[in-house]
Order: sequence, then C-alpha cells, then structure tokens
Amino acid sequence: MAEQREPYGLYVRTKSVDNTLKPLIRHVNSLVNHRSKHRDAGLSKNATILLSDVEEASNRFVSVGKTIAYENDDVREDLLSACDDVESSGSVMMRSSRSYLDDPCSKDKRDVMTGSAKELLTAVTRLLVIADIVDLNRVRRAARQVETRLQEIKQSATQSDVVTTYRNFTDDMANLSAVTGNRQQDIKDQRQAEKLAGARAQLMKYGRIVLTSSKAYVRYPEVASAKANRDFVVAQLCSALSSISATVAEEGASKPHPLEKPGGLASAIAQFKNIVNGIKETAQGMATKDARLQQSEVVSQTIGVLNEKMDRITQESTTLASAESTRSFRSEKIHGECLAVKEGLLGISEALQSQNHKLSATEHAHKISLLVDGVLQKTDNLHTQLRRAAVDHVSDLLYDVDVPLSVMSDAAKTMNRREMEDHARAFQDHCTRIEQASSRVTAMSARPDHVKMVKLAAGELRLLYPEVINAARTVAVQPTSKIARDNLEAFEEAWLRQAKLLTCAVDDAVDIDDFLAVSEIHILEELRQSVAAVQSADPDGMEQAASAVRGRVTRLCEVVLAEMQSYSDPKYSRYTGDIQQAVSDLQESHVPHFTSCIDSVLDQLSENAEALVDEREFQEVATAVRDGVRQVRDVVQSIRADAVANDPDAEIADEDLEPELPPPPPHLLNETEESEVTVLETETEREAETVTRGHAAAERPRRGYTSRQHSRAFIREDERELDQGELTRLPPEQIQEIQALKKEKQQLETEVERWDDGTNDLIVLAKDMGMMLVEMSDFTRGAGPLKSTMELISTAKEIAEAANAFDGLIHSVADQVNNDFIDISGATHPIFFKNLESQSSSLMFHCSPQTIWLTIVTLLAGTASLILYVLTDTLQCAIGFTQ
Repeated sequence: MAEQREPYGLYVRTKSVDNTLKPLIRHVNSLVNHRSKHRDAGLSKNATILLSDVEEASNRFVSVGKTIAYENDDVREDLLSACDDVESSGSVMMRSSRSYLDDPCSKDKRDVMTGSAKELLTAVTRLLVIADIVDLNRVRRAARQVETRLQEIKQSATQSDVVTTYRNFTDDMANLSAVTGNRQQDIKDQRQAEKLAGARAQLMKYGRIVLTSSKAYVRYPEVASAKANRDFVVAQLCSALSSISATVAEEGASKPHPLEKPGGLASAIAQFKNIVNGIKETAQGMATKDARLQQSEVVSQTIGVLNEKMDRITQESTTLASAESTRSFRSEKIHGECLAVKEGLLGISEALQSQNHKLSATEHAHKISLLVDGVLQKTDNLHTQLRRAAVDHVSDLLYDVDVPLSVMSDAAKTMNRREMEDHARAFQDHCTRIEQASSRVTAMSARPDHVKMVKLAAGELRLLYPEVINAARTVAVQPTSKIARDNLEAFEEAWLRQAKLLTCAVDDAVDIDDFLAVSEIHILEELRQSVAAVQSADPDGMEQAASAVRGRVTRLCEVVLAEMQSYSDPKYSRYTGDIQQAVSDLQESHVPHFTSCIDSVLDQLSENAEALVDEREFQEVATAVRDGVRQVRDVVQSIRADAVANDPDAEIADEDLEPELPPPPPHLLNETEESEVTVLETETEREAETVTRGHAAAERPRRGYTSRQHSRAFIREDERELDQGELTRLPPEQIQEIQALKKEKQQLETEVERWDDGTNDLIVLAKDMGMMLVEMSDFTRGAGPLKSTMELISTAKEIAEAANAFDGLIHSVADQVNNDFIDISGATHPIFFKNLESQSSSLMFHCSPQTIWLTIVTLLAGTASLILYVLTDTLQCAIGFTQ
C-alpha cells in the first residue's frame, strides 16, 4: 500500500541533503557573482567552466531522482514531477546565464540570471526533500513490521509459537535498529536525534524481555503478575515504535524537552543573587541626596522581593535539611546560613534607610557594596551546603543498590510469599528513596541537560521496579519454574542497567569536589562504626561497617576514574597517573588489609567471645583507609588548589576515628595539681582515722550489683600520646605527674590481668572496678569508651555500687576468718561510697568547665582510694583463707 501523500515543504531534515546541496549552491553563487577579474580566493574558475559544472550537477540530480522514483512507487509521481522542475529550471538557468555572460554589464540580464538560479536551487532542494521521504518511509515501514511481529507474539498460545515468532521479531528488530541508527546519525536536529536514541534504547531493553515475559504468561496464564509483565513490555515497545515514527516525521526545529530546565532551588538561588547584584549597581547612582532618597525607595522594594524569595529558599532548604540522610552538622549549617543571609539583607535595608549624611555618595555606595558582597558570599555558602546535603542522599543510596533486589529475589525463590512481600515493600521503599535522592540532585543542578537526563533515568526506574516485583511474585507462586526464574532475571538485569544509567546521570550532575568531600565524611563515619563495633565485640556491626566501607570506597573510585576520562590530553598524563596510583593503593592495599583485619577479629570472637582484641592495630588499619581516601581526594583536587583551601567541611573530615576530649584550660593546670594534693591529703587522713578507730561493722541492707562485661583490651597502649611540643609547654611538675600516672596505669593493668576471675566473686568485682577506673582515667585524656560527663558519672556510681556489693562479700568472708578483719575494714567502704555518690551528683549541677574539671579530678582520686581498699581487702581475704 502506498504512503499517504503529503505536501512537501523545503525543510531539510538531514545532513546528507545539506551536503548534497552545498556544491551546487557554491557553483551557482560563483556564477551569479562572476566578474571578469576575481579577487576572492576560491573563485578562480572562468564563467564557461562554472556554467558547465552547474549544468552537470543539475543533470545528475535529475538522473538519480528518476532512478529513485522508479524504485519507490509511493513517491514516484512526486519525484518525477520534481525532476521535471529541475530540468526546466536548469534549462532556463543555462539560457539566462549564457545571455548574461555575453553582456556582463547588463543589470537586467543579471537580475534574470539571479532569479533563474534561485528557481533551480528551489527545485533541486524540493527534489532532495522528496527523495529523503523515501528514507523516512523506510523507517516507518520497519517500525510497522516490528509492531506486527509484536502483536503476533502477544497472540501466541504455545511456547513454540512464542519462540518461532520471536526469531522473526529479532530479525525485524535488527533491520529497524539499522535504519533508525542511520537516521539518527544523519538527522540535523540534535533533540530529534536524542529522541531516536532514546526510542532505540527502549527497543533494545524491552526487546530482550519480551521473550521471557511472553513465555511466562503462556506457561502460567492464571498468574496475574505474569500477565502484567507481558502487557507492560508490549506497551513499552509499542510506545517506542510510535516515538520513532513521530520523530522522523517532525519538521522544523524541535522544542526543548519539558524536563529540560534548571533545578528549582538552584534557579531560585541564581535569581536571588542576580537581584542582589542589582542593588550594588543601583547604589552607584546615589550621587546626590535626592537621588539617594529616590533610589533608596526602589532598593527597599527590591529588598522586599528578596525577602520573599529568601523565604521560599529557606522553606525548601529546611525540607532538605530535615531529610533522613542529611547529616546533623550539615542541617545546622544550612539553618545557620539561611539566618546569616536574612541578617545580611536586614543590614542592607538598614544601611539604605539610615540618614547618615556625613558619608559621601562614594562612601555610601562602597558601604552598600560591601554589604552586598557579604550577602552574596553567605548565599554561596548556603548553596554549597545544599548541594552537599543532596550528595548526602546520593552517597547513602547509590552504592550496593542491588542488595534489596537480591534479598527480595532470594525470598521469592524460597517459596516464602509472606517474606517475599515484606522484602518487596523494602525494595519499593529503596526505589522511592533513590528517586527522591535524584530529585534533590536535580533541584540543585543549574544545567538543564543534566536535569533532563537524571529525571528521564529516574522515570524509567520508577516504571521498572513494580514489574520486577511482579516477576518476583510469579517466582514465589512457581518457585521451581525455570521460565519464571528466567523472567525474573531478565527484569532484574533491566533494573540494574537502568540503575547504572541513573547513577551515571547523577554523577554528571554532581560536582566532583562536593562528591569527594561528602564521601570522605561518610567513609569516616563507617570507619568509626567499625571501631566501635570492635570495641564492643559486635560481629554484626563489624560486618555491616566493613561492607559499607567497601561499597563506599568502590563507588568513590568508580566516580574518580570516570572523572579522569575527561583529562585524556597527554599534558595531563602525570595528573591521571597520580590518580590511578592513589586509587590503586586504596583499592588493592588499604581496603583489603582492613577487610582482612575485620575477618581476623571475627574469627577470634567466633572461637572465644571473651577474646582480647588488639584495638590499636585495628585503629591503625582503619586510619590507613581514611588516609587513602584523603590521598585520592587530594590528588584529584591538586589541579584546583582553591577546592581544598575553601572546603567548608574541612573540620569534620579532619576529626579522628575516636574523638578526643579537649584538655583542661592551661590556667587550670596549677589549680588541678593543688586540688589533687588536697584530695589525697584528705583521703590519707581519713584512712588513718578509719584504721585507728577499728569499730565493728553493723549489718546493713546491700544494694544489688551485677558484674558488667567489658570489651576493653588491656593490651592496648595509650590512645593519645603527648608529643614533645606539648610536653615542653607543660610545667615540670605536670610532666612528672603524667609519667607517674602512666606507670601506675600499667601496673594496675598488669595486676588486674594476673588474677583469674573465673570463679572468684571478689576478683570479678575488683577487676570490674579496675577496668572502670582505667576508663575514667582515659576519659580525662579524650580516649576510651566514655564519651560524655554523664557516662563518667554513671561509671563512678557503678564503682560505688560494686564497692558496696564488695563490702557485703567481705563481711561474709570475714565471718569465716576472724572478727578483727571486720573491725578494720568494715567502716571504710561506706565512707568512700558516700563520698563517690556526693561527688558524682555534684557534677550534674556544675556548668563551668573549670568546676567540672576539678570535680572530675577529685572523683578520680576518691575512686582510686576506694580501689586501693578493695585490693587490700581482697589480699587479706586470701591470706585469711590460706591460714
């Protein structure tokens, strides 16, 4: 059946038609502009040769056009008519040209030749456009043939029919892919070429799945999810075919895609900055008092507009700051920058309304200019934090994206439909969060092309994930069916490819410096969690943290290596080489060593849950990973020095794996020493008084105490060593005390480790108290598991409770030894118990750092004295039993 005839315009769609017309246009222009003496380069041919070239070209167009017409019945009549027009206009052109060349001074003859030349070019253009319709119709016919095969697949009733029809379908698809590929390369309009590329990608993606989904439906027609899969794939293929047919028929320049526009929040910030910049220009015109008054009113109105726009920006910024993946420190910075911008606007408004006429017009304009620059800088800071908040979400979601999918798939294959539905909801939530993260990236992107690509990729992912769930439901109904499993694998593969495309689109939209900064902070968080898991002997926490570290590092290296492709110029060879080396060190050395260390700790804990772990070694390995990540970032940013110098999150990325408590103020060091001496003297006097009294202890109610489990490894050395610079700044007495404290700590750790706590309750209590004292001592140096003053208070109270329980055990043992022992030690523990409770409670009511520090020192001294009595009583009990 012939194509429906259309009115052919002169719009040239393809590059090939343009290239064919160019020689003829050049020859005709040369002939029209011919002069006896040529001054222009490239116009050296004489008129006779030019005329011959034009005639030869016209005849060639006519010959080729007739050949095409006889081969294509659908355009034969139009093509032959166009060939006749070319022949007639060519003949007129030849006659008018010869007439003009015989009389080159005649203006009339020149005008006639020019008119005939235009008619020839018009006729040739129309001929080429009609000939191009042949190629267009070829694409349309190929699309219709594929659609016919698709309907045959849909109507197939048996597995063999599906397979046979699919073979024909693949042949027709190959033909369509070839003709549309050629058309895509030839078409002039870039947007139309992108539409064809998108439609071809759709055909390739769903062309693979149409076989598995059709076979699953034919095999299990009663399963609703199988039918949903098949219908979805057919609908997507039909949509792609319609898009191809519509795109190749478009005339004129295509309009921008509806999604091709800057992100909403980025656009609002850009508009805000433009208006703020306008205030600076306005301030320059305030040369006189009257002008200042008039311009101040205009700027005041502008300030009102800016406040409205800032309110909108603040509202959207608050939404992003309160999102789940936005870090707390970044949320605080976003709120702070919003307030800073508003305060800056208020400062501009007040400066404009001030009546300080002592300032000259130039000084007043300079003041306004400085205020405007301050607002612009604060706005840039806000923009940076918002961009990085969006990257927070991307970093959390776009590594190991296949985990929820794999869990759902595994559940479907185990015939557990309820579990599969639970994991399907988790997978759906995962996909929704990915889409939300991508939308936050587009909101902060100022490039329309990036916004379009991310939104298109996210939209495809949104269409696919319900069908992946349907395929999993089919497997859950028929878990042993190979057909159902093949269908699920096909949908899984399609979803993963689409997720990869979305990831690439997001990476293009995200600034590499923002991604590196955020990734470093997130990897630092995971390393901290791994250290905490090792300290608490948490195997699940270790595995989760190790998996997260590996995933985030892999994602970081992928992005960096992709960014490196943009520096293919040989002059960047050294730069790219340094990047490859840093990435190699991180992936092939630091991360494998970290993983090996985690595995070693897990093996130790699996053999003995109470095994002691070398935490120092593990922290060194984790620190090496953090340093490797920092090295990759530094090398990538070495080509842009300002990227590192102006990083607003530098203080966060520089934090240690185990944050340190800041040391006491220098002016309190002497007060601390005096306090320690006073406390020790008081405790010594109290001990002497207690021993000399030797009163008998009365029976008293005991508070319950349960021995707590400590994961602390005493083979670990001090987490923080003072360097020589710090030591030289301390007084000599302070240095001696630090060295003495280290020596006492080592002796205490050695003594505690020497005792066997397997069966002796007294030793268990004494060892626990010793461990807790070491933790309290570490807290004053910013190390150890205690992270706050409240935890320190709780530990001190635990020691007091343990001492009270110990007192009860001592009395029960003393009853079996002798009464003198009861008289000597019975009154000591209640005294220290009350002192510890009083000192612990007082910490909660102190506000100043100085008072808190002195109280902590006193608390440690009292605790140490209590531990001393506990060890003494333990020794006496042992002697008593021996005797």
